[in-house]
Amino acid sequence: MKLDWSKILIIGMALFVIFIVSMGIKMATSNQSLYEKDYYEQGEMHAERMVQEQEGAKVRVSFNRGENAIDVKYEQEGYVTGYRLVFLADSKYDFDEKSTTSTPVKAQTLKIPRALKAGIWVLEITGFTEGKTFFKKQQIVK
Repeated sequence: MKLDWSKILIIGMALFVIFIVSMGIKMATSNQSLYEKDYYEQGEMHAERMVQEQEGAKVRVSFNRGENAIDVKYEQEGYVTGYRLVFLADSKYDFDEKSTTSTPVKAQTLKIPRALKAGIWVLEITGFTEGKTFFKKQQIVK
């Protein structure tokens, strides 16, 4: 049997149709869901985080290189419940710190327990200001 271009094109199109049909059957019978089981809970958590970030806009955070500390200033009064520093270049330098202070103040200095490596760090800080929870995320360059 000699294969000419017309037969090769017909075989190629038939194989393509078989491929498309088999992929459709695989997708229809797959047990992977196209939605999250806790979709609404995730949406509520996202809405809460956005409110906390709006409260975080009232908090001024800066890195004090001389003292290796984080300076936090509040519009009214507040306190930090915890912070996390993430080194973008290498995750082995990341660390979390919890604060034991619960007395509202106008300004607060958080001592970082060890020297930061030079590079870009991401600071995630949480706490309370004006009786509301806040969250702030910003980059620190050392």
